[in-house]
Amino acid sequence: MAALTITMQSDDEAVRAACIATAHQVLEAMAAKYGFDAEAEARALNLDQIKIQRKRGAPAKKPVTKKTKAPDGLPKPKRALTGYLKYAASVRSEVKAALLEDLEDGGKLQPQAVVREIAIRWKAETEELREAWNKDAKSASSEGSDPESE
Repeated sequence: MAALTITMQSDDEAVRAACIATAHQVLEAMAAKYGFDAEAEARALNLDQIKIQRKRGAPAKKPVTKKTKAPDGLPKPKRALTGYLKYAASVRSEVKAALLEDLEDGGKLQPQAVVREIAIRWKAETEELREAWNKDAKSASSEGSDPESE
């Protein structure tokens, strides 16, 4: 284990020496181009005291967790269903059956197709009907009823 430590330390010294030499070369080139004293600037920058800090991999990210409890320690209440979600739940089986009928033999019904068709039907509904669904959802949420029971 001691040999490994010595090797790593000598590698670190080699990297440090290469960095210092490169910094001096850059400083010399800039001094020639812009006309300043390279030795004075090297002393001012303390180039001989460069510290190489070894980092291993990317810094660990904190996992993102959803808060499942309210500040008082009780479980968070579920969000109320919107009118669209209530409408979608009521017509989903009908839409799915219609799409399965239209499906060719050997084809598979994609869930996105069902959602897309429900959205098309929702947009095609009259404004009054959509408002009725939204009003129903709003009244259910204000009563505090369980959205799963309906």
